[in-house]
Amino acid sequence: MTSTVPTDIPAPVNLTGQRVLNRALLLQEHINVLTWSPRPTGPPVDGYRIYALENGTKALLGEVGSSTTHFWHRNVRQTGRYQYAVAALDREGREGNPACVIIDGSSRPSAGTFFKLGLLLFDGGFYRESGEALQKCALWTRKNSTSSP
Repeated sequence: MTSTVPTDIPAPVNLTGQRVLNRALLLQEHINVLTWSPRPTGPPVDGYRIYALENGTKALLGEVGSSTTHFWHRNVRQTGRYQYAVAALDREGREGNPACVIIDGSSRPSAGTFFKLGLLLFDGGFYRESGEALQKCALWTRKNSTSSP
């Protein structure tokens, strides 16, 4: 059943994404780390759904509780371009409008831009909501205005 996207469910704010390299002795993987903040006003949020957006379609990557404000998308391509949407959920499982971000790894970072935190190497690329991400997110919202995934 199709319905309008509930506007009373607040979208998360300050959504950012960063590509990191998780390195062990013999293995390595690239991870896109998404972080956000809950909207400080509005009704309570029961959780968040995280989607990958590609070619006009959405794929559910995961769902987290209301106290979790990060998500790791593991084993991504080093030079891939990824677009994400994070939508807040109310107690009935309805989604509000999402916040969106694009992580574009189409070019390798130059030497010296990596920094290390534990075993994760950050590539120095820090991504926030962009005009393009917001525009595509709005289009996704209009095309997929259902109350469940």
